[in-house]
Amino acid sequence: MQFASPLLTLSCGTLVIHYPKFSEHLQKGALVRAFTTVMDLAPTFLEMAGIDHPAADGKDGMFRGRQVAPMSGKSWLKFMSSDKSDATAPDAIHDGDSYMGWELFGRGAIRQGSWKLVHIESAAGGGKWQLYDLSRDPGETEDLATQEPEKVKDLLKLWDDYVKKSGVLWTPHEDIEVTGDEWGGNRADLIGGDHISQAVAWIQARPGEETPRGQVTRGG
Repeated sequence: MQFASPLLTLSCGTLVIHYPKFSEHLQKGALVRAFTTVMDLAPTFLEMAGIDHPAADGKDGMFRGRQVAPMSGKSWLKFMSSDKSDATAPDAIHDGDSYMGWELFGRGAIRQGSWKLVHIESAAGGGKWQLYDLSRDPGETEDLATQEPEKVKDLLKLWDDYVKKSGVLWTPHEDIEVTGDEWGGNRADLIGGDHISQAVAWIQARPGEETPRGQVTRGG
């Protein structure tokens, strides 16, 4: 199972997993091409332990008097326990209609099925959205953004949906490199403090103003 790097949003790293009750054909050197995410771990462990998540129905739930949100991941247990699971299918765990987005330090990525849209800084070879077909280019070496403009538009719609649902204040890396005193990004009491306030300062947006992507920051 291949994981993505949260720092560069590019695919890298391999997870080797073994559990006695898992199907034999998925172990002992098997190459599993199913897309997975670290967010799948908690649902998997809970199902293995026979514990229901309080928000398992996709709606907010309650746990010990506190409201909890649904988990974004999906359990691997059914896939890993079935003798009929297809180890070569990228959508064996997350179906082709579902999508997964992630971001950090102004870098971002959205994936649906074998298609992946990535945004990294210019210094790392980016500066714009790049499109990859992981079914034939798992190393992400051939940018198809100019050849597949409609696919880029479709994935950007999913990215905007991800940003809205997750509450991310996202701006490309180049736009957060410079944080002058005017924006409060260099305050000693801010650096290393509240991460939300720090993020707002880094993207150079005052409370109530719009970010470069049209998101209005909160606070006052």
